Amino acid sequence: GLTGATGAQGETGAQGPQGDTGATGAQGTQGETGATGAQGSQGATGATGAQGNTGATGAQGLQGDTGATGAQGPQGNTGATGAEGATGAAGAQGATGATGATGATGAAGNTLPAGGNNGTATTRTAATYAAPNSGTAATTTVTIGPSGNALVMIAATASESANNRICYVSFVTSGTGATVLAAADARGVVITLPSSGVAIGATSIVQLTGLNAVSTTFTAQYKSGTSGTCTYANNSIMVIPQ
Repeated sequence: GLTGATGAQGETGAQGPQGDTGATGAQGTQGETGATGAQGSQGATGATGAQGNTGATGAQGLQGDTGATGAQGPQGNTGATGAEGATGAAGAQGATGATGATGATGAAGNTLPAGGNNGTATTRTAATYAAPNSGTAATTTVTIGPSGNALVMIAATASESANNRICYVSFVTSGTGATVLAAADARGVVITLPSSGVAIGATSIVQLTGLNAVSTTFTAQYKSGTSGTCTYANNSIMVIPQ
């Protein structure tokens, strides 16, 4: 027969259970690349990594150009003195130089020693100093130097006419401007004679100071210690200016 008219829509039935997942479909074709997005903001700096191992030494580089000379440095300390070197060989003899001019004349030196010796027997009979009663007194004249010093040496050999007698020889000084000294036992020879006829020699050296620096004559004088006659042989006087 003829199809009847469609009935009214029935109510929706309850949800059925989830069906099994179907098999994955085939890969679709690559879509077109989208436009580049805007630059993102800078991210925070990460922590410093551990120190890496030292790399191998690189090959020697080419010699660089010489730099400009630096400023002069300060003076260094003086080094220690080196050891003395060996003596060099003697040089050749040089030519003789020309004779120099004559120098000025030097100051006059002291007068050399002067001496006097009467050479004959001399006698004295008095107990005071004076010229001899017979014979000639020993005498000498010298120039005293600027120091005013002189050494006087008196030598005599004496004998007496009696036992236990003493004979003396001293000197006096004279001259223009000279220092005047009288005879004295301390400036002479004292000879003690134990018996008559015995001759004894003696010498005395006297240091004089403070004399005037002029020509001065030294003359021996004689004395007999007691009554009697002193006989002097070979008596002399020598003066050395200093």
